[in-house]
Amino acid sequence: MISGLASLLIVLPLFVGGATTKVYKCQRGDEVIFSQFPCDKQAKQIDITVQQNQSVTPSNTKYASELDDVVQYVEQETTARKISHHERAIERYKQQLAVEFAQLKDKRYRTSEDKAKAIKALSDKFNKLIVREHEAIKNLSRLSKK
Repeated sequence: MISGLASLLIVLPLFVGGATTKVYKCQRGDEVIFSQFPCDKQAKQIDITVQQNQSVTPSNTKYASELDDVVQYVEQETTARKISHHERAIERYKQQLAVEFAQLKDKRYRTSEDKAKAIKALSDKFNKLIVREHEAIKNLSRLSKK
């Protein structure tokens, strides 16, 4: 089976020079999966051919809907991977915040006000980073629904 990026490598030759490629469309439960190899006995082979300097449109390929499915799958996988990347970044920021907070607790300050300022600065720094990651996830989710 292929990931979104690997499937892009299958679709990409379609747009560079003349190319023919085979993709297999499989059904796993309610999920459609595209692969460079047959997934099972019911896998549907899709042969996609594009001539050099020819765009892929429904009028010049009989497999336009299958190609659309492949492109949609690649986009979904790419979006899911990007969201996962942002989620991991949030977890790293939380872990880093905990480490730096523990270091702040052990540090000596002249006044409790100085300690409070240091804690607030640290909290603000990481909150901005985490909010930025949440906004990126929200934007990706909104774009993927269009």
